[in-house]
Amino acid sequence: MVLLVALAVILSAILMMKLKPDRTETSAEQECIAGELSLPIVSTDSAVGGAVVAAYNDAHRVVRDYCVRAELVDKVEDAALLLAPENANTEALLQNAQRTAAVSDPEVVYAAPLGVEGQTSADPSSLKLESVRFVLPERSDASAAVASLLAADENRAVATLQEQAVQNVDDIELNQGLYAAVLGDATGDRVFTSLDAVLNYVGIPLNSTDAVDENKSRAGQDLMKQAASALKADKNSQVVDVSKQVWAEVGETPVLRLGQEHKPEAEATDKQGPRDTLFLYDTSDAMQPFKSAVDAAIGDEAKRVTESGHQVALWNYSSPLNPGVVKGWRSNIAMTNSAEDVAHTASLLGTGGVPQTREALFAAASAMRELDRDVRIVLITTGTVDDNGAPESAQELRDQLGERITLSVVRVGANPADQVVADVAAVVKDAPSAEELGSALSGAVG
Repeated sequence: MVLLVALAVILSAILMMKLKPDRTETSAEQECIAGELSLPIVSTDSAVGGAVVAAYNDAHRVVRDYCVRAELVDKVEDAALLLAPENANTEALLQNAQRTAAVSDPEVVYAAPLGVEGQTSADPSSLKLESVRFVLPERSDASAAVASLLAADENRAVATLQEQAVQNVDDIELNQGLYAAVLGDATGDRVFTSLDAVLNYVGIPLNSTDAVDENKSRAGQDLMKQAASALKADKNSQVVDVSKQVWAEVGETPVLRLGQEHKPEAEATDKQGPRDTLFLYDTSDAMQPFKSAVDAAIGDEAKRVTESGHQVALWNYSSPLNPGVVKGWRSNIAMTNSAEDVAHTASLLGTGGVPQTREALFAAASAMRELDRDVRIVLITTGTVDDNGAPESAQELRDQLGERITLSVVRVGANPADQVVADVAAVVKDAPSAEELGSALSGAVG
C-alpha cells in the first residue's frame, strides 16, 4: 500500500512538471514573477518599427519570468534589437554605434508592403518610374525599394533617386499625376496603391552592454523568434532585392534617422548643385584598398564640377611621415579650371600613416574661408585618428566653416565614423566597398 502511494506521488509530480509552462519564452497569461521588462527596439523605418512592436506586445510574451513590453527608441546604442531591411548595410550601422549582433543569421520578422500614394490610385501595370518621387531622407527604405522595383537596373535606380528626390511629401504636385514611394499605407488624405511587392525586414538581436542588460538582450532574441514564426508570407507579392549600389545612394540615412540631427544640403537653395569644390583626400594606410576607385571617382566628379562652370582643388592628408614634418595635410592643387590636373595628381598620391581628419579639415576650412566665396569641401575619409590638439567639438568645426563653406563627407570602408564630423556635415555618404564609391562621391558633390 505504501509503495502504491509513493508511486502515485511520483507520477503526479512528473505530470505536473510536464504541464508546467516554460517561463523562458511563452505567451501564456502568467504572473510577472520578476516584474515587467522594457524591450528597446530601434528601426530604420518608424512605421515598420511601430507595427512590429505592436504585434509583439499583443502576444504578451514572458521571458525569464519578466513580462516584456517592447518600445521604440531613437538610437542603436540604446537598443536590444535592430529592425532593418534584409540586405541593408547594417554592419556599418552597428559599427558606428559600437554594437554587435547576438546572432549570425537574423531572421525575417516583417514584410513591408511597397506602394505609392497620390491624389488618386494608380495602375501598377502602367505606372512609370518618371511619375514617382522619393522623399529623402525620411523615406529612405521605401525609396530604395520602390526605385529598385521599377527601374530597369541598379544604375537607373541610383540615377532616379538622385534626380527625383524631394525633401517633403508636400513638395509633390499630386494633381499633376505624380506619386510618392511609401511603405505600408498612405499618409494624410492620399490614396495608397499597392505594387504587389514587399521589402523584408530582419530583426537583429544585439549583445548586451552597460546600457542594455542581458535580460533585454535575451528578450530581443525572443522577439526575433516570435515575430519570425508568426510571419505569413504572401505568395503573390514579389520580394524586392535592393543592391548595395542603391543602398549606398541612401546609405547615410539609416544612421541619420536613428537619433542624429541632420541638415540636408537641399534645405538651403543657395547650397544646391555644383559649386567650387575642394576634394580633401584621406591617403592614410586604410585607404589603400580603395585608392584606385577613389582616384577614378575624383576624376569623374572634378570633370562634372568644371563642366558646370566651377573650379576644383585637391588636398590630401594622413599623418606626418617624414622627420621634421609637423602637419599631416598637403595642398596639392589650388582652385583651378583643370579637372585633368586634379585627377592626375590624385592618381600619383601614395598612402601611409593614419588619418588626422579633424586637423586637416580645420586647416582646409580656414584656407577656403580666405577665398571669400561659396565652396564645398568634399571630405573622403576612412575615419579619424587625431592627436589631442585637434578640434574636439562639432561647434569648433562649424564655426571654422562659417556660412559660405559647405561640408560633404564620404565615409570609406567600415571603420567607426567620426560623429563630430558627421554632425557638422550637410551630406554624409557611406561607401563600405570600392564598388560603391562612385555613386557615394557623386551624391556628396551634389
